[in-house]
Amino acid sequence: MINHFAVLVLNVGLISASGLPPWIKPCKVGPKFDECSIKNGKFAMPYIMKGDPKYQVPTMDPLFIPELSITEDQSKSIAMNITLRNTEIRGLRNSNFVSSKYDAQRKHFEWVFDNLDLQLFSDYKISGKFLLLPIVGNGHTTITIKDVKLMVYIDYKTEKRNDEDYAVIKNLDIKYTTKRLTINLENLFNGNRELGNNINGLMNLNWRELNNSLGPGVTKAIAIYLKQVLDNILKTVPVKEIFL
Repeated sequence: MINHFAVLVLNVGLISASGLPPWIKPCKVGPKFDECSIKNGKFAMPYIMKGDPKYQVPTMDPLFIPELSITEDQSKSIAMNITLRNTEIRGLRNSNFVSSKYDAQRKHFEWVFDNLDLQLFSDYKISGKFLLLPIVGNGHTTITIKDVKLMVYIDYKTEKRNDEDYAVIKNLDIKYTTKRLTINLENLFNGNRELGNNINGLMNLNWRELNNSLGPGVTKAIAIYLKQVLDNILKTVPVKEIFL
Protein backbone atom coordinates (compact mmCIF):
# COMPACT_ATOMS: atom_id res chain seq x y z
CA MET A 1 0.00 0.00 0.00
CA ILE A 2 1.33 3.39 -0.98
CA ASN A 3 0.43 6.19 1.39
CA HIS A 4 1.17 9.86 0.87
CA PHE A 5 1.04 12.17 3.87
CA ALA A 6 0.85 15.93 4.17
CA VAL A 7 1.01 17.53 7.60
CA LEU A 8 0.41 21.21 8.32
CA VAL A 9 2.00 22.26 11.61
CA LEU A 10 2.16 25.46 13.59
CA ASN A 11 5.49 27.25 13.37
CA VAL A 12 6.49 28.07 16.92
CA GLY A 13 9.27 30.39 15.78
CA LEU A 14 12.82 30.76 16.93
CA ILE A 15 13.98 29.92 20.39
CA SER A 16 13.82 32.98 22.62
CA ALA A 17 16.19 31.89 25.38
CA SER A 18 19.74 30.59 25.27
CA GLY A 19 21.19 27.63 27.10
CA LEU A 20 19.53 24.43 28.22
CA PRO A 21 16.11 24.73 29.84
CA PRO A 22 16.37 24.03 33.58
CA TRP A 23 14.28 20.89 33.14
CA ILE A 24 16.83 19.29 30.79
CA LYS A 25 19.76 17.79 32.65
CA PRO A 26 22.82 16.72 30.61
CA CYS A 27 24.43 13.29 30.95
CA LYS A 28 28.06 12.22 30.93
CA VAL A 29 29.06 10.11 27.94
CA GLY A 30 30.14 6.71 29.22
CA PRO A 31 28.83 3.30 30.32
CA LYS A 32 25.90 4.81 32.25
CA PHE A 33 24.87 7.36 29.62
CA ASP A 34 21.72 5.50 28.56
CA GLU A 35 20.67 4.93 32.17
CA CYS A 36 21.15 8.64 32.87
CA SER A 37 19.21 9.55 29.72
CA ILE A 38 16.18 7.57 30.87
CA LYS A 39 16.27 9.09 34.36
CA ASN A 40 16.66 12.67 33.14
CA GLY A 41 14.26 12.10 30.26
CA LYS A 42 11.53 11.03 32.67
CA PHE A 43 12.16 14.20 34.68
CA ALA A 44 11.85 16.38 31.56
CA MET A 45 8.75 14.70 30.12
CA PRO A 46 6.10 16.66 32.09
CA TYR A 47 7.68 19.97 31.06
CA ILE A 48 7.86 18.95 27.41
CA MET A 49 4.26 17.78 27.44
CA LYS A 50 2.89 21.08 28.77
CA GLY A 51 5.27 23.18 26.66
CA ASP A 52 7.54 26.05 27.64
CA PRO A 53 6.92 29.43 25.93
CA LYS A 54 10.28 30.78 27.12
CA TYR A 55 12.04 28.19 24.98
CA GLN A 56 9.37 28.15 22.27
CA VAL A 57 8.54 24.52 23.05
CA PRO A 58 4.98 23.78 21.84
CA THR A 59 2.49 21.90 23.96
CA MET A 60 2.72 18.18 23.21
CA ASP A 61 -0.35 17.05 25.17
CA PRO A 62 -2.81 17.89 23.89
CA LEU A 63 -0.98 18.09 20.57
CA PHE A 64 -2.83 20.28 18.07
CA ILE A 65 -2.43 19.55 14.35
CA PRO A 66 -4.14 22.04 12.00
CA GLU A 67 -4.32 19.62 9.08
CA LEU A 68 -3.29 16.06 8.21
CA SER A 69 -4.00 14.56 4.78
CA ILE A 70 -3.61 10.91 3.73
CA THR A 71 -3.87 9.81 0.09
CA GLU A 72 -3.71 6.14 -0.85
CA ASP A 73 -3.12 4.11 -4.00
CA GLN A 74 -6.55 3.82 -5.64
CA SER A 75 -5.77 0.38 -7.09
CA LYS A 76 -5.82 -1.23 -3.63
CA SER A 77 -8.81 -2.69 -1.76
CA ILE A 78 -8.30 0.00 0.89
CA ALA A 79 -7.90 3.34 -0.84
CA MET A 80 -9.08 6.22 1.32
CA ASN A 81 -8.40 9.90 0.84
CA ILE A 82 -8.67 11.42 4.31
CA THR A 83 -8.24 14.95 5.55
CA LEU A 84 -8.22 15.57 9.30
CA ARG A 85 -8.51 19.18 10.46
CA ASN A 86 -8.18 20.77 13.90
CA THR A 87 -6.95 17.50 15.34
CA GLU A 88 -6.20 17.09 19.05
CA ILE A 89 -4.06 14.15 20.14
CA ARG A 90 -4.33 13.36 23.84
CA GLY A 91 -2.45 10.84 25.98
CA LEU A 92 1.23 11.43 25.21
CA ARG A 93 1.83 12.69 28.76
CA ASN A 94 1.15 9.19 30.11
CA SER A 95 3.97 7.56 28.14
CA ASN A 96 6.65 5.60 29.97
CA PHE A 97 10.24 6.20 28.84
CA VAL A 98 11.63 2.65 29.03
CA SER A 99 14.71 2.50 26.81
CA SER A 100 17.47 4.73 25.46
CA LYS A 101 20.36 3.65 23.25
CA TYR A 102 23.04 6.06 22.08
CA ASP A 103 25.69 5.33 19.46
CA ALA A 104 28.23 8.16 19.64
CA GLN A 105 30.14 7.04 16.55
CA ARG A 106 27.00 7.00 14.36
CA LYS A 107 25.49 10.02 16.14
CA HIS A 108 22.32 7.99 16.57
CA PHE A 109 19.67 7.73 19.32
CA GLU A 110 16.95 5.13 19.81
CA TRP A 111 14.23 5.81 22.39
CA VAL A 112 11.30 3.61 23.36
CA PHE A 113 8.10 4.78 25.06
CA ASP A 114 5.28 2.43 26.03
CA ASN A 115 2.03 2.24 28.01
CA LEU A 116 0.35 4.77 25.72
CA ASP A 117 -3.37 5.12 25.09
CA LEU A 118 -3.92 7.85 22.50
CA GLN A 119 -7.16 9.60 21.58
CA LEU A 120 -7.65 11.75 18.49
CA PHE A 121 -10.51 14.22 18.17
CA SER A 122 -10.85 15.75 14.73
CA ASP A 123 -13.02 17.10 11.94
CA TYR A 124 -12.70 14.85 8.92
CA LYS A 125 -13.46 14.53 5.24
CA ILE A 126 -13.18 11.12 3.58
CA SER A 127 -13.72 9.51 0.20
CA GLY A 128 -12.63 6.28 -1.45
CA LYS A 129 -13.13 2.67 -0.44
CA PHE A 130 -12.49 0.37 2.50
CA LEU A 131 -12.15 -3.32 1.61
CA LEU A 132 -13.68 -2.45 -1.78
CA LEU A 133 -16.79 -0.86 -0.21
CA PRO A 134 -17.31 2.83 -1.07
CA ILE A 135 -16.99 5.35 1.73
CA VAL A 136 -17.74 9.07 1.75
CA GLY A 137 -18.54 11.61 4.44
CA ASN A 138 -17.51 14.56 6.54
CA GLY A 139 -18.07 15.47 10.16
CA HIS A 140 -16.42 14.70 13.49
CA THR A 141 -14.37 11.64 14.33
CA THR A 142 -12.92 10.07 17.46
CA ILE A 143 -10.05 7.61 17.10
CA THR A 144 -8.65 5.60 20.01
CA ILE A 145 -5.31 3.78 19.77
CA LYS A 146 -4.67 1.45 22.71
CA ASP A 147 -1.49 0.11 24.29
CA VAL A 148 0.90 1.93 21.97
CA LYS A 149 4.66 1.50 21.96
CA LEU A 150 6.60 4.29 20.22
CA MET A 151 10.12 3.74 18.89
CA VAL A 152 11.92 7.01 18.14
CA TYR A 153 15.01 7.02 15.90
CA ILE A 154 17.17 10.14 15.70
CA ASP A 155 20.22 10.83 13.54
CA TYR A 156 22.14 14.06 13.97
CA LYS A 157 25.25 15.81 12.77
CA THR A 158 27.37 18.58 14.22
CA GLU A 159 28.11 21.94 12.68
CA LYS A 160 30.44 24.66 13.88
CA ARG A 161 29.14 28.14 14.64
CA ASN A 162 31.18 30.81 16.41
CA ASP A 163 33.90 28.26 17.18
CA GLU A 164 31.38 25.98 18.94
CA ASP A 165 29.93 22.63 17.81
CA TYR A 166 26.13 22.41 17.67
CA ALA A 167 23.95 19.35 17.09
CA VAL A 168 21.62 19.44 14.09
CA ILE A 169 18.99 16.74 13.62
CA LYS A 170 19.23 15.12 10.19
CA ASN A 171 16.34 12.71 10.60
CA LEU A 172 13.75 11.85 13.23
CA ASP A 173 11.51 8.86 12.55
CA ILE A 174 8.87 7.19 14.70
CA LYS A 175 7.66 3.60 14.41
CA TYR A 176 4.99 2.10 16.62
CA THR A 177 2.97 -0.95 17.57
CA THR A 178 -0.55 -1.07 18.99
CA LYS A 179 -2.90 -3.75 20.28
CA ARG A 180 -6.16 -2.06 19.26
CA LEU A 181 -7.58 0.82 17.27
CA THR A 182 -11.20 1.97 17.22
CA ILE A 183 -12.84 4.69 15.15
CA ASN A 184 -16.18 6.45 14.97
CA LEU A 185 -16.84 8.57 11.88
CA GLU A 186 -19.96 10.65 12.37
CA ASN A 187 -22.18 11.70 9.45
CA LEU A 188 -21.01 9.14 6.90
CA PHE A 189 -23.04 8.94 3.68
CA ASN A 190 -24.76 12.25 4.32
CA GLY A 191 -26.02 11.14 7.71
CA ASN A 192 -27.33 7.68 6.72
CA ARG A 193 -26.98 5.94 10.09
CA GLU A 194 -27.42 2.40 8.81
CA LEU A 195 -24.69 2.71 6.19
CA GLY A 196 -22.51 4.69 8.59
CA ASN A 197 -22.83 2.11 11.37
CA ASN A 198 -22.02 -0.68 8.92
CA ILE A 199 -18.82 0.98 7.70
CA ASN A 200 -17.72 1.96 11.22
CA GLY A 201 -18.34 -1.63 12.32
CA LEU A 202 -16.38 -3.01 9.36
CA MET A 203 -13.46 -0.69 10.09
CA ASN A 204 -13.35 -1.65 13.75
CA LEU A 205 -13.58 -5.34 12.87
CA ASN A 206 -10.64 -4.91 10.48
CA TRP A 207 -8.78 -2.45 12.68
CA ARG A 208 -5.32 -3.70 11.73
CA GLU A 209 -5.89 -2.76 8.09
CA LEU A 210 -7.29 0.60 9.20
CA ASN A 211 -4.28 1.11 11.44
CA ASN A 212 -1.95 0.53 8.49
CA SER A 213 -3.72 3.39 6.70
CA LEU A 214 -4.06 5.93 9.52
CA GLY A 215 -1.23 5.19 11.93
CA PRO A 216 1.81 6.28 9.88
CA GLY A 217 0.28 9.71 9.24
CA VAL A 218 -0.36 10.23 12.94
CA THR A 219 3.16 9.21 13.96
CA LYS A 220 4.61 11.42 11.21
CA ALA A 221 2.78 14.39 12.75
CA ILE A 222 4.11 13.54 16.22
CA ALA A 223 7.62 13.19 14.76
CA ILE A 224 7.43 16.63 13.13
CA TYR A 225 6.48 18.27 16.43
CA LEU A 226 9.08 16.35 18.44
CA LYS A 227 11.77 17.39 15.96
CA GLN A 228 10.58 20.98 16.30
CA VAL A 229 10.94 20.77 20.08
CA LEU A 230 14.48 19.39 19.83
CA ASP A 231 15.49 21.82 17.06
CA ASN A 232 14.41 24.81 19.11
CA ILE A 233 16.44 23.63 22.09
CA LEU A 234 19.55 22.63 20.15
CA LYS A 235 19.86 25.86 18.15
CA THR A 236 21.58 27.78 20.91
CA VAL A 237 23.07 25.02 23.05
CA PRO A 238 26.61 23.82 22.19
CA VAL A 239 27.22 20.08 22.16
CA LYS A 240 29.61 20.38 25.11
CA GLU A 241 26.69 21.48 27.31
CA ILE A 242 24.55 18.50 26.27
CA PHE A 243 27.13 15.71 26.43
CA LEU A 244 29.36 16.05 29.48
